[in-house]
Parts: sequence; C-alpha cells; structure tokens
Amino acid sequence: MCKLDNVSNSWAQIISSVVNFPAKNTIWSVIQRLVLGASVYFIWQERNVRLFSNFGRSEDELLKMIIASVRSRIMGLKLQVTHDVLDAAKVWSFPIDKKLKYRFLLDELFADNMDIDEDS
Repeated sequence: MCKLDNVSNSWAQIISSVVNFPAKNTIWSVIQRLVLGASVYFIWQERNVRLFSNFGRSEDELLKMIIASVRSRIMGLKLQVTHDVLDAAKVWSFPIDKKLKYRFLLDELFADNMDIDEDS
C-alpha cells in the first residue's frame, strides 16, 4: 500500500531502506514515512498493552488501526492533484476534491490534444 515492493519483509531491512530513502515531498514518500511512524507507534503501544494489562489485539486489528491512522493523516494534507496522488487516493481510499481532480484531468487532456495538433 506504500510502494515498498523492493524492500524485504525483515523489520531491520524495512527500517534501513526507508531511512535511506531521500525525504521527498512526493505522496509516496510521505506515505512511506507515515506508515513507518504509525507502525512503530502502534507496535510499541501493543507491546506495552500486552506487558502491562494482559490484553492484546489481533494482527488484523493492529493493521486496521495503522491504515486508519495513516489515512486520516493523508486526508489532513493539502495535496496537489497528480497521477501519483490519484493512484494513492485509490489505494488508500481517501477523497480528492472533485473540482481539482477534473481540472487536472481536463488540463492533461487539453495538453495531449495540443501535442496532437502540433504534430499534424
């Protein structure tokens, strides 16, 4: 869900890979950092809950909490509509302002039509 397909499933390698990625302001870079932060926080919280209260949540519950946390943080960001943002919106199920989305798509369509007219 955060385009870390090339990274191993080992916790140490995930952290090493994300830490070594350049900190860009692209949507996927932001999502990767949010996922790492939320994962560390909720796993640490789960560890403490299990140690001190003899209660624990399932892996699915923990995953749902991480996803909900990241989704809510993404929705709080001011995003410019790009192809990557539209792809991320589909993957993470967060809304995009319809006016901005359609303006982006129309601008892109008109830019493509201009390229065709210039080639003729």
